[in-house]
Amino acid sequence: MKKLILVTSPPACGKTFISKQLAKALNHVVYLDKDTLIPLSKQIFAVAHQPYDRSSAFFQQNIRDYEYDCVLALAMEALDYDDIVLINAPFTQEVRDNAFIADLKAKLAAKGWDYEDMARQLSATYRQAARENHALLAEVGQRFYDLSPTHPLYAADGVHPNEAGTQLAAEVIAKTLLTHKELTP
Repeated sequence: MKKLILVTSPPACGKTFISKQLAKALNHVVYLDKDTLIPLSKQIFAVAHQPYDRSSAFFQQNIRDYEYDCVLALAMEALDYDDIVLINAPFTQEVRDNAFIADLKAKLAAKGWDYEDMARQLSATYRQAARENHALLAEVGQRFYDLSPTHPLYAADGVHPNEAGTQLAAEVIAKTLLTHKELTP
């Protein structure tokens, strides 16, 4: 069965570490990291005589979405040749964008793949990896995924959580820790 795995979270949350560990544990996986496109983005800034700033309006208007389009196009093409593609990228705006999700589902369905089944399998894989490594899994991302269509959880920048998102993350982590009291002093 073909699988497209998106490892998503805001920047600096450990996506690369988790992604690489997961990729090593899987057989026949194509690993794609959106950060690989940074040298190309830097060149676009240079050619446009713009200061390199990935938070700038120039980046948002002229580069950001194309990076995601490119990495997804590479993933779809790779899935024609291998069974599993893992993308390491924030996808912070995309995972909350119903039109993006609908488009991704349509692209996957056109290839005969089921988005919801892939999402369930990815969650199961995370849980299995946590069990096998005797690690706790605070399913913050799953809660954000479940609630973000009906609850505003992100700050105006579309990347970082707002106060409600931070509260939700803290509650999920606290519940996970308190459920496993043997870990608390």
